[in-house]
Amino acid sequence: MKEFKSKVGYEILIPVLILCFGITFLPIINGAPIRATLTIIGIMVLTIAFILHVFFQTTYRINDKNELLIKCGFLYNAVVKISSIKSINRTRNPISSPAASLDRIELKYGKWDSVIISPNDRAGFVNELLKINPNIQQNLK
Repeated sequence: MKEFKSKVGYEILIPVLILCFGITFLPIINGAPIRATLTIIGIMVLTIAFILHVFFQTTYRINDKNELLIKCGFLYNAVVKISSIKSINRTRNPISSPAASLDRIELKYGKWDSVIISPNDRAGFVNELLKINPNIQQNLK
């Protein structure tokens, strides 16, 4: 089984974390009661932990059955048969997807399906897919 980690795009992560920290300190600045402040801090710590988990635990695995297993944190798991992949295209589409960066590729597979991902080693990842399915069209420029 080959595993590829998602590229982490700090252009997404840093603004999200700044927003979370800003929300955390808002009740302190406004002089909210200590109980409300602690509740918000607790919620934001859990939120930040979840965001970091999703960003750093997004992986793409190619298993022995020639399937691509896409895992994004503990919420998103998908399986794509590599033989069904028709094309790979570069994209910067910001749509929600199992990609922790805006430097992304879109895999089109099946009749109408697609998924946007961001492997850190894009060339190695694409080469592994092409070894299994050399008919994949690619536009990575």
